Amino acid sequence: MLQAAGLNGRRPVKKPMISAENHKARVEWAKAHKDWTNKEWEDVLWSDEIKYMLFGTDGIQWIEAIMIRSTDPSTFRTGSPAVM
Repeated sequence: MLQAAGLNGRRPVKKPMISAENHKARVEWAKAHKDWTNKEWEDVLWSDEIKYMLFGTDGIQWIEAIMIRSTDPSTFRTGSPAVM
């Protein structure tokens, strides 16, 4: 019945949640720093973000979506509470 209405159960699309503005800023930053020397990069502190689940695991997530909107970024969900 749901399929007849155009709804399907499916896994969420795994895409980075990055806005066009943020993407542009990252590209500009990369271009501004592309000619840095190794000595300049030695003063940079890099940190990797690691996700720790507060309650249980992510497990398999399912969404109900109209197929036409399945790749619309405004319909993406970010998931369970977590500490970064």
